[in-house]
Amino acid sequence: MQTAAYLFNRDKLITRPTMTHRVEIDEIDVKILRELIKDARKRLKDIAKDCGISSTAVFNRIKRLKTAGVITGAVQYVNMERLGYLFPASIGISLNSNQEPQVIRIIKERANLIAFAPSIGKSDLTIFLVAKSMNELDYLKQQLKKEAGIERITIDLWTTPCLNFENLNLQPIRA
Repeated sequence: MQTAAYLFNRDKLITRPTMTHRVEIDEIDVKILRELIKDARKRLKDIAKDCGISSTAVFNRIKRLKTAGVITGAVQYVNMERLGYLFPASIGISLNSNQEPQVIRIIKERANLIAFAPSIGKSDLTIFLVAKSMNELDYLKQQLKKEAGIERITIDLWTTPCLNFENLNLQPIRA
């Protein structure tokens, strides 16, 4: 079954299919991925040494993993606390009608949006954002409550947000 994930750029909502097929990877691909997860800027020469293969082989494998959609980019994370955003939160929104685009527009206009996605469970839409104060989160909640079609809004504060992909249990995949 295909699902849809939602990305955004500054001006529009983009829908894209996900999980179309599994990509076969071996133990060396797993080692390369683990090294890139630790440091996406690591030199090919150093990755090659860790994997016991040549830099050219690492380059070709990374190129194949990018082409296959396994590697989609490199990200540097910003310490939002240093910029005054002390309240990372996820907001769950239950909708009783097709209000998703309107809700997303409001959040994009009024919040420091990190990510959002349709969800299955208690909420129809889950949003991850950062705020400088509890008042900012409360104001956003009050603005959303005014929208027709919103049944319920829940806010969960994250005490220590940590996106740590180093602990993923990556395993070789055989087709």
